[in-house]
Amino acid sequence: MSLRLLLPEEGATELLASWPDEPRVFDRSTPSLDETVTAESIRGYLYTGCVPANEIAAVKAPNPSLSQNAYMTDGRTDRAKLVRLYERGYTIRLGNLQRVVPELARASDAIQTETGYSNYIHAFLTPPGEQGASRSCFLGAGSTTRTSWTPRSTAST
Repeated sequence: MSLRLLLPEEGATELLASWPDEPRVFDRSTPSLDETVTAESIRGYLYTGCVPANEIAAVKAPNPSLSQNAYMTDGRTDRAKLVRLYERGYTIRLGNLQRVVPELARASDAIQTETGYSNYIHAFLTPPGEQGASRSCFLGAGSTTRTSWTPRSTAST
């Protein structure tokens, strides 16, 4: 398992050889990860109420993220509050899924081994037909990562 879980062979090979200077789009078939970890399985995890509150963010553009109190009761994640926020059009961000979803832990470890860099996996759930978070919410982190990442040499010895 590796970047090939997310990208076609040529895309993974290209990204390991050199980091692009502009956005890239790769055509791909449905990889096995998409069959194992589905939007429905992630939504199911949200609905269990087992998500640690410090790994959740709820946002609806143009407003900032809500306080954790918006989805907690007695210091714990409140499943019913999270579901209500989602149903009201909020984007729910579930952070660090590689810590709690075994398939994502394996994918994260494989990508780290292949690239030599740590990573994390977040899911953003926005109800159909809703804006949820604004596009600018997600631009900052990507540019920092892009400028600091250098691919590990794949030359064989």
